[in-house]
Amino acid sequence: RVMKKIWMYLFFLPLFACDDFLTVESENDVTYYSYFKTERDVEAVITTMMAMEIDMWGSVMNVDVFDIAALPCDEYKNEDQRNLALTAFSIVEGMSWGGYYSIIGHADMLIDNSFRFGGMTEERKEFWLAQANFIKALCYFDIARNWGEAPIPPNSTATEPLAKSPVKEVLGKAIECAEKALFLPTHEKLVDSYGNKLTSKQYASLGTVKTLLANIYAWMGGLYGEESYWEKAERYASDVIDGKCGFYKLEPTIALLLERTLGRVRESDETIFSIEVSDKDMDYMKITWLQYLYPGILLCTYPEFDASPELAETGFPRYLSARISVETVENMFPDEDDARKELYWYDLGNVFWWKITKRDDDGNPIDSVKVISDYAYFYKWHDVIRSKIEGNKGDVQNVEGNRVIWRLADLKLLRAESRARLGLSTAVEDLNDVRERAGLGSYTGSTDSEDLRREIFNERDRELFGEGQRYFDIVRNGYLDRLSEAYQQLTAKDIENGALYRPVAQRSFNNNELMTQNKYWLWRR
Repeated sequence: RVMKKIWMYLFFLPLFACDDFLTVESENDVTYYSYFKTERDVEAVITTMMAMEIDMWGSVMNVDVFDIAALPCDEYKNEDQRNLALTAFSIVEGMSWGGYYSIIGHADMLIDNSFRFGGMTEERKEFWLAQANFIKALCYFDIARNWGEAPIPPNSTATEPLAKSPVKEVLGKAIECAEKALFLPTHEKLVDSYGNKLTSKQYASLGTVKTLLANIYAWMGGLYGEESYWEKAERYASDVIDGKCGFYKLEPTIALLLERTLGRVRESDETIFSIEVSDKDMDYMKITWLQYLYPGILLCTYPEFDASPELAETGFPRYLSARISVETVENMFPDEDDARKELYWYDLGNVFWWKITKRDDDGNPIDSVKVISDYAYFYKWHDVIRSKIEGNKGDVQNVEGNRVIWRLADLKLLRAESRARLGLSTAVEDLNDVRERAGLGSYTGSTDSEDLRREIFNERDRELFGEGQRYFDIVRNGYLDRLSEAYQQLTAKDIENGALYRPVAQRSFNNNELMTQNKYWLWRR
């Protein structure tokens, strides 16, 4: 029923171009005259936007260049993508900000036509507008983190050329939109247009909105070094963690985290915000190639991804783009009692293969030697989705589970970082909550603000390994020593000119003479 509404709606939807968004075509008011007369019509637009979220934050064919740059590994097939090579960033220019602006255009269209909403109470009207504003805020936040300066369209029908706004204004727009969604109920109280409970955590709730605001202010704290931003990040995170925005709790064990939060079950009190993805999506779209729900899937090979340890040791098989050594993993997870060391990695340090050392005259092996693999095999997502399509049956399409954007352990560590920045001793409490769930004792190291912040970063490295936050964690903290030598050699001027952002895609210049290129990438051309 909802899908029917979506298709009816899309038929009359104005053209929001996916790349040169400034060429949005204006529509006569008559286009919408007979729409938005019921709550179901408005809900269908939100459902459409949520489907678009899957394209932006769900399964993708190629891992983002920033995720590749930050992926902890010893070898990567294409080192250009880890070394600020212009060619690598030119390739990903095809992934412009157009998808984000398309979603923003849908949100603005809904907001601009809210005076037409009928068949619902004022409270329900505001509920759906808050959902639109949350998604809009999320888009602006991601645009700001990825491109820095960016345009801010004034409404859904703007067609005039538009210059980029400073990054602080883009982040301010994200905050403005998020604040308009602060009156949303907790997740437990969300209902749809039929009065049915909304169980999907892709719908925004009070906890989701405050988690977004905590992330925005933490990002601004990292960019500008102002204590007030860290205070706001800490306050918004505390509201969620302390139960003022609904019920969230850590899964009691790492095994349950992998099964319920990140895995097939798709239902967990630890999840704050996630994008709904299932094997039905793969079947419906007739996907025959590997999709990446998380960047860490680049390290998923043996045993589920059809790669033998011998292939991982001696070459790059079909599913293998990156390799990480046992030594590197041991250094990242130094405590033998860390449950993540066992459960995130497959038989760490013990995987072996048999190397043939002698064959008979017919080429048959007659002798071999046991070889212990030097490489680690990432196993955080090992419940795979395989293709059912003829000709590709059995090939890995993706891993089971929703795409979790924020979970409670992530937010606790973000609050710990905020508190460390503010010099608060309570930072250790959140750090210990995450450590203890992993089977570790309380942190006993230095509580000096900088030392503690570095340890919190290391804990985020361990806890969130492969989930996609690492590049932004590095930039927020200024820890470029965790990236390649090319990043470490950037000057303060390079960073000021946008070296840590991506270039503006060429198609974004279409029909917009006011568009300008990121200075760092302009000079490198």
